[in-house]
Amino acid sequence: MKDKKVKVAEAVSEGLSNKAISEKLDIPIKTIERILNEINKKFDNKSKAYNPRVRLLASFFYKELFDIEIESQPRFISDLNDNLNKTLILSCVGFSNKAIASFFDLSEKAIELRFSQLFDYFNVDTKNQTRVNPRISLFISAYCRGNIKKNQIQRLFKESSCERIDNIFDNPNFFLNGLQEEYKFIG
Repeated sequence: MKDKKVKVAEAVSEGLSNKAISEKLDIPIKTIERILNEINKKFDNKSKAYNPRVRLLASFFYKELFDIEIESQPRFISDLNDNLNKTLILSCVGFSNKAIASFFDLSEKAIELRFSQLFDYFNVDTKNQTRVNPRISLFISAYCRGNIKKNQIQRLFKESSCERIDNIFDNPNFFLNGLQEEYKFIG
């Protein structure tokens, strides 16, 4: 990636909004949007089933372009129920609220409530969304706490690639059962 793209990608991995990236790098927001579209196309993150920002961060982990430095090991969150665990994992792989709702055959409102619980568990500030993306903050917090592992993100990212996305939605229980099996290996 070119230097400007790398800087934008690094800012995304910090969870910064387009406006915050624009201010930090002194690049117009339209240029930031164009760069993010180019990067997403390069990583084949075009499906509407994905949250573009989180899927992009998962792409970086999959391609091993970035890793998050963990300075101290915060407390693992062990009291998440099965549905919150699955929602967290689907979120960290980059699925959108709508896609997650279809996995569980729930409304998007029900998934938003799950995210509210996850944000509370992981102490994610959702009030300052103009500067920091809460879904990225959730990803980073879950990763730093060990609730999500790099190899787990990589495996599930590969299984949920654009060419396989239709198969996942044709048989969501198979994918959800795989999430449960994968989750047993962490913690």
